[in-house]
Amino acid sequence: MNDLQYGFVFGRRQHFDQLLWQTPVLSLTAQAFLLTIALGSGSSKGSRIMSALLSLITALSSIQLMVKHRYYERITSEQLKDFETAPANKSNGYNNIHEHRPRSDEKVKPWVRWSSYIIWMIALFSFAVVAVLVIFSVLSQKDWLS
Repeated sequence: MNDLQYGFVFGRRQHFDQLLWQTPVLSLTAQAFLLTIALGSGSSKGSRIMSALLSLITALSSIQLMVKHRYYERITSEQLKDFETAPANKSNGYNNIHEHRPRSDEKVKPWVRWSSYIIWMIALFSFAVVAVLVIFSVLSQKDWLS
């Protein structure tokens, strides 16, 4: 990899990182809209089931998309780290800025050290669980969600 390729891969890594964090935000917007319909008492049974199904599909699709974006972001980070740590590039002034370092700083609060990626995975999975609960609630005609 040369300097031009390094710049290209660096831009690609930034792109994947941006896409990674846009995914849950866009999904959250869709989830709010769909669950408003699914949980609304004024909606028909069919509308509630279809909205909940779409909510479930959106949540699961968003999880898969986040996983894919993170995968590609990690690959490009590894390519950059390999370039930065190559002996020839070290002597040319490249620093290793793409290495994932362990979180050992005791001054950092625990919630700062938590993985935002894992937290968003749990949040999106929670939306999927709620969608399934709404579907079961509507199909069983038990209104235990309200």
